[in-house]
Formats: sequence, structure tokens, C-alpha cells
Amino acid sequence: MATVSTLYQGLRDSNFHDDAIKNISELDDIEELILCAAFARSEGIQILLDEINISRDKISFYVGVRNGITTAQSISLLLKHDINIYCVDTGKSNVLFHPKVYLSKNESTAYAIVGSANLTLSGLTSNIETSISIKFDLTNQSDQEAYNDLREGVVSLPTNHSDNTTKIKNGREVVQMIKDGIVVDERAAKQSNNPRASSPQIKNSVAPIDSYRKNINISRKGRTNKELDKLQGKETVTSQDWILVWESNELKERHLNIPTGPNTNPTGSMLFTKGNMDDIDQRHYFRDVIFDELPWQNDDRDHLSHYERVVGDFQIVIKGVDFGIHTLKLSHNSDTTSKSYHQNNSMTQIHWGDARDVIAKRELLGEKLKLYRNAKKEDIFKIEIG
Repeated sequence: MATVSTLYQGLRDSNFHDDAIKNISELDDIEELILCAAFARSEGIQILLDEINISRDKISFYVGVRNGITTAQSISLLLKHDINIYCVDTGKSNVLFHPKVYLSKNESTAYAIVGSANLTLSGLTSNIETSISIKFDLTNQSDQEAYNDLREGVVSLPTNHSDNTTKIKNGREVVQMIKDGIVVDERAAKQSNNPRASSPQIKNSVAPIDSYRKNINISRKGRTNKELDKLQGKETVTSQDWILVWESNELKERHLNIPTGPNTNPTGSMLFTKGNMDDIDQRHYFRDVIFDELPWQNDDRDHLSHYERVVGDFQIVIKGVDFGIHTLKLSHNSDTTSKSYHQNNSMTQIHWGDARDVIAKRELLGEKLKLYRNAKKEDIFKIEIG
């Protein structure tokens, strides 16, 4: 009969996910190790390769892409070690491939770790992450059925979702994914300046949480950057690629903060609504998908504490003219008991600030606003009108 235990990485000592994955890989006469996650980066992959000592042909990775986090280097590192790697691309900007499932089995026993930890250094060793660890007795029919059902959800992806699941075979495919904005190039991120370094930050009155963090020495055996350089003719990819994540309906005065009469007072902001995207939940999509990587903080005023605030950097392009990067405030109403929430109204808005001078133009009425997220750096955005 199955036995269940819990992992509380960061809150309990010695509850690290890299150790847990290593432990399930040490199963006697192991037949397979399946690692499935939303995000992967090279340092996370490297510590697992350093710790897992089984035949590489028994290992399969399933990793989400087109999410602004999974990197070319993580995939190249797996290819270098002749490990089966499948990339899962949902084809939708508002739907992520987001499971974290780690499995191993032999003839009589199987293990599963299911929770929140990604295949990144922080996900495996320092973030506060929670997972359930299950040991299955495969001689028990109920356990066998439960494990097979969990396993099938992962290994059936190439068959049941063949248009969205690709087995990566060589480095040229990885280079093409960089060019297409499907994966991030870690070199480009390191070489770019941090545009938020001089941005005003919302006051943080919360003391840092006490948590456990594992000290890691990561080997540098991969040399994946050199291999990518070779495939790319030694040219480092530094261009910014953009993913369209939202498009408005035709813009009106209230969106552009144009006064409609001599006594009207524009709000200075625009609500993010469904716009031209009928398949999104406008109450959650902008806060939880588009702007989820920004460091949101609750308003420190008691009567407004249900509002979350943050600033973001937005490149503004209007009718082909680049007006540069503006640091703009965002607000999100997190009160799920409110009338607005239950009426399915928008809960997230952007405050135009000093960008109002370039936004509040009557010639933009009837145009559409497109919002893009940067594929290589998830905290940079672009607004394009006309």
C-alpha cells in the first residue's frame, strides 16, 4: 500500500528537492526516471546530473517552453549527456505548461514527487517549495493503477499532444528556438543591463523570512555556451524577442485618458479587460500570468490593503515611433469577495503617469493597443499602438 510523506523545502532542514530526486533515482534495478517541470535552467539541470548516477538512456525530461524562463543552455546540457528531452509548447501566451512531477520505478516499487519545485537552482535548493512524496507498492493493484495513471499523464504527451510536444534531437533545433523566442539564452540575460535598477521600488515593511538554503557547488562540465556559440557562428544572441500577450478592442477616450468634456477629470489609468481575447479570465490573467514575475506588494494603508501595487518597465511604441521605456505603476484588486470580482469585472489596471503625454492623443482613438512580454527577460514589456 502506498505511503506518503511531505517535503517543505526552506521551512524544514534537509528537505531539499534535489536530494529527494536523487533519492528516488537510487532505486535498485531502476527502469526509468521521468522528470517533468514547467521551467528548467542550466544550473538546476547541472546539480541533478552531478548527483544522479544511472544510465542516461533511462532518463526522460519533459519541460515547458515559451514561458520566458526555460533556457537554451538547460536543453543543450541534456542533449550533451544523451538524455531524452521533450519540450512542451502550449501555443498560447495565456496558458503555461506548469506541472512538476518526478517519477521512478523498478519491477516492484515506484516513487512520485508531485509539488511546486521546478528544475532550477532556486526551485531545487532555496525557494520555499512544497511537494508530496509517494512510495507505491507495484505488487498492489490499486497502487499500480495510481502510479500508471500519474505516469501516463506525462509520457502520453508526445502521442496525445504531438503538435505541442517536440523531442529535441540536436543543437540546431535549440538555436532555432532561441531565434523564435521559445527559450531564453542565459548569456543574453547576463549581458543586458537591468532596466529596473534605477526604478522606484514600493516600500517593503516585511522582514525577510527565516528559511533554510542549501549550499551548492555546481560543476561546469556542460560547456553548453561554447557549443551554442559554434552552432551560431560564435554570435551571441542579444536581440529582444517579444511575445504578444494581449490586444485591446478599439481604444476610447477613457482608455487614453482624453477628457470628454471641460468638466471631466481623467482617472490617469486604464483597466486591463478581456479586450480582443475572449478566452481569458480578466480577473486573474494580468496579475497571475502576464505580470506574475513582478515583485507585487500590498498597499500599506489598512483601508487599501487588498490592493497590490508594483512598477514595471514598458517600452512604448506609437505608430512606429519609439517613445522609450517608461516606468509605470500597476495596481491589482485582490479582494475576491468584492462585487466587482463576482461580476467578473477587471481587477488590474495600469497607471499612465508620465506616459500620459504620449498616450492621450485623439488620433489614437479607434486604434488597438497591443501588449508584449519579453521572451528573454520576463519583467520587461512593450506597449504598441497603431
